[in-house]
Amino acid sequence: VLKGSHQPILPMELCQQIADQLAARQIYGPKFHGHHTPDRTYLLSDILYCAQCGAKLVGGFQDGQQWYRHDGKKGCPALGMIKAIPFEAQVVERLSQFSLPNQLKERIRALARKLLSNEARPDWQEARVTLQRLARKLDTLKEMRIEGEVDKKEYDRRKAEIEAQQRDAQDKLRHAPTDVRDLEDLLGKVDQIAEVIREGTPQQKKKLFNALFERIETRDGKLTLLKPREWAQAYFNGGNGENENDKLTEL
Repeated sequence: VLKGSHQPILPMELCQQIADQLAARQIYGPKFHGHHTPDRTYLLSDILYCAQCGAKLVGGFQDGQQWYRHDGKKGCPALGMIKAIPFEAQVVERLSQFSLPNQLKERIRALARKLLSNEARPDWQEARVTLQRLARKLDTLKEMRIEGEVDKKEYDRRKAEIEAQQRDAQDKLRHAPTDVRDLEDLLGKVDQIAEVIREGTPQQKKKLFNALFERIETRDGKLTLLKPREWAQAYFNGGNGENENDKLTEL
């Protein structure tokens, strides 16, 4: 077929627009789809970090498997991706080894209730609302890029602005429970932690991890740090009242 020997069925501008959208879906579509598919829950996606470079690890689906990968951090000598299910099993196994003495249960309840009294703190409430709004805004931006409504330069600029605002809001919640209502529910389940780990749904396990831990770190797929939240530190210190958090959580 010689170029220009026949009239095109579709306008060239429309063909180019479709080609651009298909290319965008190849770049952004799988990442967006895999992260938000409802039947895939990444238990540690809110609290998992690389022990080597400090970058946050986020969940993603690739080659038929669930992975945790660096969130935009480049140049780290550690593995770029680790398999999610085997690593989550390490955390579950570690947590299932703990037992809770009756005296310590009361201490946890007292500490948790003290934090519950801060539920009305305006800065925490405002930060949570801001994070929800920014998450929706980022999802909308990704869809706009997929549909070709913004070019890559504009997408990167807006994305950077949103992520900077997310970091600011997350910093305000550094010492706050992920969700105070989850903590309140957890008070009645202190005796059932092992049962929740073994038999709970992925959503229940994720809530438990987020309520208990402020930060978890990995190096090349191996669990290296479990940092409990302030209210739960007594649980991991064995109830002796001493500050042994660093010794007990460094693995």
